[in-house]
Amino acid sequence: MAIKLTKDKSIREIPFSYDNITKRDKQIVEEVINHLKLKGSKSEEYLKEKFEIIPTIEVPYEKCMMYNLCKELGIYMTAQGFVKEGKIKYPVFSITADIRELDRLVMTIAKKYEKSNT
Repeated sequence: MAIKLTKDKSIREIPFSYDNITKRDKQIVEEVINHLKLKGSKSEEYLKEKFEIIPTIEVPYEKCMMYNLCKELGIYMTAQGFVKEGKIKYPVFSITADIRELDRLVMTIAKKYEKSNT
């Protein structure tokens, strides 16, 4: 954790951000992993995944059916982060709409489903 001094000169800890991992951060973690290997620790894979030393695949939300349907209908979606499953990162979104827009979304999905089954 980083430490930040506040205006009133108190100390506040700031959590490490995993969103902006630098090349230097990865080098440091690789060094730690090398040491863990010598000790036979089971934390090696966890650290490799957490610090993205093992390449991850980020699923592009622009190709998601739900994203495109909401965009087509003018329904607002907000990116909330990612869910990681193995080496794949899936985007997490929230939908903000009034009940009429959500009803229209459901009916559009139902009609598309109905057409695909005929």
